[in-house]
Amino acid sequence: MNRGKLVILGILGAAIFAAGIAWWFQFHQGHQALAFWGGETARTIRLAKPVWAQRIVRLGDVWATGPLLTVDGESYQIQSSREITKARGLVHARQALIQNLSFDWADSGTTNDTDWTFAIRFGETDQETLLLDLTNRRIRHKQRPQWVGLKIADGLEVFLSEQFETNP
Repeated sequence: MNRGKLVILGILGAAIFAAGIAWWFQFHQGHQALAFWGGETARTIRLAKPVWAQRIVRLGDVWATGPLLTVDGESYQIQSSREITKARGLVHARQALIQNLSFDWADSGTTNDTDWTFAIRFGETDQETLLLDLTNRRIRHKQRPQWVGLKIADGLEVFLSEQFETNP
């Protein structure tokens, strides 16, 4: 074998090794988040259009008019809703929501003592809606009772507040 072929084989081997390292790194950045959300939800978070941000408030015994969001049998009034599909920073928020480091996996539960204040709806229906309690730093999927701690609550609070600063 001549030197040129050895160089090419060496470069090919290095490329395959680097691709393996990159795949392993990407897998370990998101495997817990993927397990928490489920594959279809994670794909929806990453790619769905339109995306809506909603300010919500628990109704309790109060009667309300307007759109409602029902979570575990409790009603939340949607106080305001903004389409954020083209919002500055949404790409980064989507990526953060599917990465392990965004969550505090030791802080999780299913108790209903959380006061959800924001919702992010991915797609046309509310089937893929994430609920956020930014005060207690928690997030969950509307259809599942399990919540997890949210390390990026401060950043999401800034992002969501910016969406409601201007009138629609």
